[in-house]
Amino acid sequence: MKQIIEKYEFPNKEAYQIAFDLLHNIDEEGNKSPKFNFSDPVITQIPLEIAEKDSEGNITKEATFKDTVNVDMAWWLEVKEHPEGWADYAINIDTEGLHSFGVSYLENKI
Repeated sequence: MKQIIEKYEFPNKEAYQIAFDLLHNIDEEGNKSPKFNFSDPVITQIPLEIAEKDSEGNITKEATFKDTVNVDMAWWLEVKEHPEGWADYAINIDTEGLHSFGVSYLENKI
């Protein structure tokens, strides 16, 4: 199996949760078990404006963030493709990004 690194952007938490649930089998009691191996998701918000502080360290202007939910994932899959429900949210960046799973995103993305 090959480790695949991907980056995703969901419009909101609900869309992310639906996609995350698709990674699992769910039994009659609501217990989840993964369908295959994947990392814990790394969830971030993209800053639009940084916070500002006065000379005493008090915040004078709050930071603002995009409303989207950005997720970095590592998958261990037989086939180099996005899992069900994830392809529509994949984003492609031309750098390694801010987060790493210990292997290159650029060399291991779909």
